[in-house]
Amino acid sequence: MIFHGNGETLGGRVQLAEDLRARGLGVVLAEFRGYGLASRSGPPDEGGLYRDAAAILDELGRQGIGPERVALMGISLGTGVAAEMAARGRGAALILVSPYTSITAMAAGVAPFLPARWLCPDKFDTLSKAPRIHLPTLVIHGDSDEVVPFAMGKKVAASIPEATLRVVAGGHHNDLFLHAGSELEPAIADAASR
Repeated sequence: MIFHGNGETLGGRVQLAEDLRARGLGVVLAEFRGYGLASRSGPPDEGGLYRDAAAILDELGRQGIGPERVALMGISLGTGVAAEMAARGRGAALILVSPYTSITAMAAGVAPFLPARWLCPDKFDTLSKAPRIHLPTLVIHGDSDEVVPFAMGKKVAASIPEATLRVVAGGHHNDLFLHAGSELEPAIADAASR
């Protein structure tokens, strides 16, 4: 299951889904409320995104696809949703692409003079969930990421007990698959198949 990033829609990840499908994986692209096809379903918020993800996973369960057959993949904003589902035991593997430690930490980095907890009612605190995530985890981060600091990805990887960090040298926030897709897709397929 792929949870996309902010400013994206599921349509932006169709090529990745097709590439992973060609490697023998089934793929579900999750659309967030307030985005793309779900733009009229209300504004996106942390609780709502978690409910939407859980509903998709519940439906997969009804179709006979339980957590033992699900790899959770999040990209940027989607890493917070994937990490939450992993902490709830809703998957068998976790792939995080350009993860942040929390949205409040991101806000504090952008505007350190303002109280981040007031600016960001949604926390998406991956770091606090990390010790509860006991899944094989692949963390992918570009060392030149200008949006989510590379240090955050390193910290997330170091905090999840079974995580491996894959660094994309020279990779920015939005060009990882353009920069290293031929290397990343097999690594993602391998991580998802464990």
